[in-house]
Amino acid sequence: MTLCAETFLQLLSDAIGTGQRAGLPLLSEEDWRGVFSLAEQHHVLPLIVDEVYRRGLSALPSSFRPFLRRAMRIVSIQTSRTAAFLDLYRHLSEQGLEPIVMKGLICRELYPNPDFRFSADEDLLIRPGEAAACHRALTAYGLTTERAEKEISRSYETGYASADGLLSLEIHRTPFPPESAAYGEYNRFFTKAYESASTVSVDGTLLRTFSPTDHLLYLVCHAMKHFLHGGFGIRQVCDICLFARKHEEEIDWNRLTACLKEIRGTEFAAALFAIGEKYLQIAAPRENGEQPLPAAEADPENLLSDILESGVYGASTLSRKHSSGITLEAVEKEKENSTGKASWRRLFFPPAAELRERYPYLKKHPYLLPAAWVQRAFRYLGLRNGADNSAAQALKIGRERTQLLREYGLVGGAKDKGGAATAEAETAEKRIVDTGAYISSLVELVRDGHEVSLPVVGSSMVPFLGDGRDRVFLQKPEGRLKKGDVVLYQRDNGDYVLHRICRVRKRDGTELFDLVGDAQTRIEPGIRREQICAKAARIERKGKIREPGSLYWWIFQHIWVNILPMRRPVLKIYSTIRRRR
Repeated sequence: MTLCAETFLQLLSDAIGTGQRAGLPLLSEEDWRGVFSLAEQHHVLPLIVDEVYRRGLSALPSSFRPFLRRAMRIVSIQTSRTAAFLDLYRHLSEQGLEPIVMKGLICRELYPNPDFRFSADEDLLIRPGEAAACHRALTAYGLTTERAEKEISRSYETGYASADGLLSLEIHRTPFPPESAAYGEYNRFFTKAYESASTVSVDGTLLRTFSPTDHLLYLVCHAMKHFLHGGFGIRQVCDICLFARKHEEEIDWNRLTACLKEIRGTEFAAALFAIGEKYLQIAAPRENGEQPLPAAEADPENLLSDILESGVYGASTLSRKHSSGITLEAVEKEKENSTGKASWRRLFFPPAAELRERYPYLKKHPYLLPAAWVQRAFRYLGLRNGADNSAAQALKIGRERTQLLREYGLVGGAKDKGGAATAEAETAEKRIVDTGAYISSLVELVRDGHEVSLPVVGSSMVPFLGDGRDRVFLQKPEGRLKKGDVVLYQRDNGDYVLHRICRVRKRDGTELFDLVGDAQTRIEPGIRREQICAKAARIERKGKIREPGSLYWWIFQHIWVNILPMRRPVLKIYSTIRRRR
């Protein structure tokens, strides 16, 4: 562990009131910047800055001042947000609605100075059938949502925000997305949450929340959910350990342990409490003098390293975010192959029935299945470039984190099925990784407003883009899409394709797009706007960036797209020239 990380954890334990306030090592200005940068990544900057300020350290560099100003601003905003949320909750109660408050405000109350623990939004769980009533109450209060009203009663969660930006809510119909194969099953533990719910008072306002047992279980499951994605930060460890310490005698540890065992979460939870005890000085929970959970068998420091690297909710780097597709795929495949017998075979060598849509030739020639496996392997091995949000880096992180999931018993059944995964399976995993989920994670980032890069796999966009050599930078497809635009879209069978719009038309008032690859003459008609996930903002071709407005881009956008019948002879000449080179 680095000196910055050690100092950061020591300051954090002191800030939450559990440390011994021992002396700090002598740090350079660069070390201090590292400590405060860690605090920002993990959304605990006010806690760290306040602790440093209370220590009266005179040797702090001038670079401390910007962090101090940001921390003061965060606390000021959080204080206003807390007051605004309590006003809103009283309004909901007056309307006969008492949604369950999950984490957020409940966790903030665990800290010596609650508003020093930052929350971006508040999560509320509503009763079944209350979505419409809750929507009316929130909109009457002045909050708005981007989701259509007819979708609200069907959506797992709906976001609401106030015009001044103070209030940001996530209204949940279930604690976890029920459609998730990786963690949708967690919802079964909370079907009776309202019957067992508790009432707490915060600044004179009565709030409904989970019972202590349900809330600790939810916090651990929520951390597991993010662990299966890109990871989670140290703040969640603080929340869990502080909550367990405060409600130690009220928690039904037998039920909690039984639930965690069902989802292979006991080793994970035990590691969290071990980290809390060793590095945050939060005593692990005891029941009749003994630990209610089995002691962690895996080294908790491996989990701590992942936590510190991940930042809050695994958002420290784009590559880490992208890697979530790999880890989720591993967990989902594990659940699909619940027998635990050589589940890797189906992951890496699926039957023909699962590949027919991606490789249509299998419909007529099923004996070509080995060829499809090889083609599939080469597609994934071709995803390489050195950027921070590149496929190569994401796959590397994904493989490392899949091994970490295995270490804690969440993948591979190593703990429950009697032994570690076979060396043969691990070797196969290094050779082949299914990137369908990886591209899905890129699409989610694009929807959130990020620009991402995607290596080019396949020759359908030759000569504009080269297979395995070039990459495309994608952004949210805002505004009007027009002929000549290069877009990433998802077919009805789930495949993602990068092609160019060659025609825009309307049918019964609906805008439809016809698309074609630059190396193709066969048009794919009738793609709907909602199928289009991203638009090319620029490309990297042969190591050089090409952007809209350049001559190269203009030729393909306005000339190449209009000469479909002439493409075959031109492409033949192009291929001949390339071979001679």
